[in-house]
Amino acid sequence: MNLKNAPYWDIKSLVVYLLMGLVGAGCIWWAHSRYNRSIRIYRYKVRAPYILLFFVWEIMATFRLVALHIGGADSLEYIKFFETRNSGEFHFYQDTTEPLFQLITKLIRFVTSDYHVYFFVLYAFMIIVYMVFFENFYVYRMSIIPQILLFFHFLRGLSSLRTNLATSFLLLSIVLYKKDKKWMALIVSGASVFIHRSLLIYSVFIVFIYLYSKKQFPLWKMFAFIIVSAFVGRIGQYLVLSGSIPFLQGKFLWYASRSVGNSFFDNFWKIAFSQMLLGGVLFILNEWLLKDISTRDDEETNRLKILRTACIFDIIMIPVCYILNIWRGYEFFYVIRLMMWGECIYVIKKHVKNKSVISVVMFILFISWMIFRIYNTYEDTSLMPYIFEPIYRLIYE
Repeated sequence: MNLKNAPYWDIKSLVVYLLMGLVGAGCIWWAHSRYNRSIRIYRYKVRAPYILLFFVWEIMATFRLVALHIGGADSLEYIKFFETRNSGEFHFYQDTTEPLFQLITKLIRFVTSDYHVYFFVLYAFMIIVYMVFFENFYVYRMSIIPQILLFFHFLRGLSSLRTNLATSFLLLSIVLYKKDKKWMALIVSGASVFIHRSLLIYSVFIVFIYLYSKKQFPLWKMFAFIIVSAFVGRIGQYLVLSGSIPFLQGKFLWYASRSVGNSFFDNFWKIAFSQMLLGGVLFILNEWLLKDISTRDDEETNRLKILRTACIFDIIMIPVCYILNIWRGYEFFYVIRLMMWGECIYVIKKHVKNKSVISVVMFILFISWMIFRIYNTYEDTSLMPYIFEPIYRLIYE
């Protein structure tokens, strides 16, 4: 196997990733079907499908081969950063990464020098947050088809570990809010900023949801907020470029300067496409969605209101992300958008006769979108080819 040419497009890796996506969607469907069985682990009951999902994704992520242009673009640097913690050796991440991420890395390094353990702990946290989020926000008959793309979000974390970890904190804060633990939700949401500072603009979602989730947020107000968002973005850009906020300097300053003189339609619209597409669907299906939400029981109504409000907030944040060039902003509520797509598909199927055709078409579309996204990102992220390290070592060493 010639790794010197990596990254390169690899059909075998694509098949692995698609299978992981199908495993994820299948386990979520199984977990919420009448065929599910729970297993008691200590004092807690855990759905058996989630245990399967956890170990399949965990093993795949933790024991991938990491080398130059293999296993994730930033993975080698994360490994070096982990291995040099507590040794006194300098790594440039000391000056560029946020304090909570550094603390987490140091704590794990105190326990072990094996980076596989480091990966295992962080990816385990991400997967568990996915499962906890679905337990708290899945609603009856929500389509599972969009969850094929959940693995794509997880796959991105094999390269951008810190972004996905911070996003997991943000998702966990929303779960805490839903459980009426508002102060804890604020703390955890704030903690996400000290893992990746670009989540600063999304960390205020807990305040936004407190103000609007109990109401049916009118879509006309969303357009008004988008205009306000653009003004806020420009003010934020001015403050960052002026050096008024020390925490938002360094690489963040460089990013914030990138949109100066550029148009949203040059390139950023491609990044925000999935957010805008869902926004259009929410607008078209607004009446059907509101009617379905109102006919659910109180628990499911609350879940759907929070998801809908989160998607609206996500769309409102597009101008801020563009102006500050937070090009990973579309990933922060990626999981929430997938769940909202599931609700939209269910609502569409309620109003058509041939429901199976809708399911087949949606399955093809979401699989195609996943292939398209992998194809467009595998070079920058160095996520192809995928190589399972134990087998590689056994054969080639």
